[in-house]
Amino acid sequence: MEIFLAVFIAVAAIGLFIYSVFLFQEKGPIPTTFYMLAKPEERKRMKTKAEYRFTGIVMLTLSVIFLLKAIMITFSIAWLSKVIIAISIILVIYILIYAIREIMNL
Repeated sequence: MEIFLAVFIAVAAIGLFIYSVFLFQEKGPIPTTFYMLAKPEERKRMKTKAEYRFTGIVMLTLSVIFLLKAIMITFSIAWLSKVIIAISIILVIYILIYAIREIMNL
């Protein structure tokens, strides 16, 4: 049963990685709440290089987290959970700093 969970998480990691590659190439929609709720005219203004880069970094980091989780489940590596938590905390701090900067620029 655990192997199915690991495969599912690994597939999600691969999907997020592929999506992050598209984001770094500045293609496709940006999966943020502001973007999805904005009008089509506002969406065009939101598609900036910085916005794509930020979202790409978030998706790539989530991909790494999911991949590490799949490895942890597959090979029963207990200490890997601490690495996953550390990466998650770093990601949350990065997102908070970016959000604060965005609010200050308004």
